[in-house]
Amino acid sequence: MARYLVTGGAGYVGSTVATLLVEAGHDVTVIDDHSAGSSHLPTGTTFVPGRFQDVADAVLARGDFDGVLHFAAHVEHPGEHRVYNLGNGVGFTNHQVIEAVRATTGRPVPVRVHPRRAGDSATLVAVSDKARRELGWQPTRGLDSIIADAWEFHRHHRTVPAPA
Repeated sequence: MARYLVTGGAGYVGSTVATLLVEAGHDVTVIDDHSAGSSHLPTGTTFVPGRFQDVADAVLARGDFDGVLHFAAHVEHPGEHRVYNLGNGVGFTNHQVIEAVRATTGRPVPVRVHPRRAGDSATLVAVSDKARRELGWQPTRGLDSIIADAWEFHRHHRTVPAPA
């Protein structure tokens, strides 16, 4: 059994992931402040109410998590937020992502290869045309940079176990 922290775990995506983790037998802690209006708190989770930035240090200090899944949204004006699909228009295979994680972290990533499930898409690529048009946002980071940032965050917050 692994221990996971799910931020934004009462929202649609976060609660779906948290529920799947609980159903798989994992110990799940959810942080959510309900600012996005969702309240789908999954059964079987430990709930920590509050904004991630306000409660993260205390939660991370008391839990030795095997992973953190971040689905919390930052909303300046609740009720007036929009969802933007952010991507660079270039897809990466699962193998490319795993290899990039291995190269960046210097750690092994255990993998079990299975055939694609019925209904799985052959290709998914995120583009950000709407964010470019409406916000002037341009992707500037590559896969290695994104993984390095996430790795440093989790090392700083002690969510990464020490090498064996």
